[in-house]
Amino acid sequence: MKNPVSPAVQSLRKEQAAVKDKSANDDLQNAIEDTFPASDPLSITQTSVPSGRTDVDAAEQIENSADLITPKTAVRDDDATRQELRDLSSEITKLSDAIRSVGTSSARLAKAEVRDQVETIEEKVRAQPLLWVSMAAAAGFLWASVRGR
Repeated sequence: MKNPVSPAVQSLRKEQAAVKDKSANDDLQNAIEDTFPASDPLSITQTSVPSGRTDVDAAEQIENSADLITPKTAVRDDDATRQELRDLSSEITKLSDAIRSVGTSSARLAKAEVRDQVETIEEKVRAQPLLWVSMAAAAGFLWASVRGR
């Protein structure tokens, strides 16, 4: 007697097989990519000491001249860089606060202007309600006649 397998189990098995195949392909791709530089042609390398020099003292002098930055100088440069970053961060904070303030002020000003305009219109409608009702009726009639075409 055969044991029936539910569609969910079948789907799970198919998905696991697909993941296994994808994993094998990914492993192969990674292996190829990891060995790829070996297939590149050799490149010419340059050293700080010219070839053919046999003077050991001159070679050591060139090697030592490469160490021009002392640890103290590097620390000072690093401290100066950190201070510059702190100063820039402070300036950015000040600028973002200023922009936020301008935006907030502009929003408040725009809201106040809209409120004033609404109040002005309300006053005009209250002063002459029949005029405004007739204007609204005329606008509605025109809109309906244009849409009816």
